[in-house]
Amino acid sequence: VTLSGHGENALTNGWFGRYTVRLDIGLITKFKKENGRAPFEATLLHEFAHIRNKDVDYTYLAVAIWRLFVPCVLIPFVAVQGWQLISGPSNQRASLFWPGNRPVLISELILAAAMVGLTYLSMAEILRIRETCADIAAVGHQADGDYWKHHAQAEGTVQDRPTWRIAIRAARALFRTHPDWRTRVDALADPQALVTVRALPMLLTGAATELLGYFIQATIGASSYSSRYIWLEDCDIWLMAA
Repeated sequence: VTLSGHGENALTNGWFGRYTVRLDIGLITKFKKENGRAPFEATLLHEFAHIRNKDVDYTYLAVAIWRLFVPCVLIPFVAVQGWQLISGPSNQRASLFWPGNRPVLISELILAAAMVGLTYLSMAEILRIRETCADIAAVGHQADGDYWKHHAQAEGTVQDRPTWRIAIRAARALFRTHPDWRTRVDALADPQALVTVRALPMLLTGAATELLGYFIQATIGASSYSSRYIWLEDCDIWLMAA
């Protein structure tokens, strides 16, 4: 256990079975106050649940995939597609990508932007699920459930807000790596909801399947096209030589 900061949070880090729970100094200070023991125990049991569930390594993996995706896949792809989009015809022969395939390049750039969103949504969904599972495990080990209810009440009731604010809140929640407190309280009341079919996982699974099929077909099609093009070019050279 290490101490840092002046907030009231805790964080588990480490890898391969060597984990450290970092506690904010404010959490230790709260423990010494009246009625501060229950929140302290709930927070600590939540962090211990991450270790018990062995999801700390999965978190590092999910975040690493996202962080590697941008510099290693997205930026090179966008650079190549952008260069092909603006390069225009060469002096020797017309480019294969201009102008007939220009809409294809634009659609590829749009597809890249969609992949960025889907990749981040997948990572955020994984991290939200691990938080909810840790909550359920903590309450199962005698953590005080009122700790989560207190935070949910502090957030306020969503029903009293305008419709547009509720919509914005719901959209922002999709990109957060931690679920809001009301969602966490609902999960504690009905843990089986985690294993039911939900809209976002279905969307991400369907999109991943469609993208995989698209890229497999595109790769096979590109290989066939390239082979035909080289064959036709060789035929032209042979005819000119003859």
